[in-house]
Amino acid sequence: MSNDTISAATTVAMDLLATETQFDSIIANLGRLQSGITVTSAAANLPFMTTQGSLSDAAEAMTLVIKARHHIARLHDRLREVSEQHSIKAHGDIYPCPGDQRPPSGELLDLRRAA
Repeated sequence: MSNDTISAATTVAMDLLATETQFDSIIANLGRLQSGITVTSAAANLPFMTTQGSLSDAAEAMTLVIKARHHIARLHDRLREVSEQHSIKAHGDIYPCPGDQRPPSGELLDLRRAA
C-alpha cells in the first residue's frame, strides 16, 4: 500500500471521527436547549403556547440530527468494509467497529412516534 493511500485513509478516518464527535456534541446541546426553553418559559410564567413553536422546531432539529447521525454511523461501517476489502489500514480510528454491534441496515427509530 502506498504512502499516499495510507495518508488519504488516515485523513478520512480523522475527519470521520471529528464528524462523529460533533454530532454527539450537537445532540447534547440541543437537549440542553430544549430543557432551557422549557425552564425559562416556566420561570418567566409565560403562557404555555408562547414557546410551543420554538420547542417544536428544536424537536424537529433533534430528529433530523439523530437521523443524520444514523447515516454517519452507516457511512463509518461502509468505509470500514471498503478498507477491509482493499486491505487499507487507516491510522486514527480510535474506536473499534465490531460487526456484531453495527446498527441494522436501514433501521432507524422514528422519534416523532416516541415524542
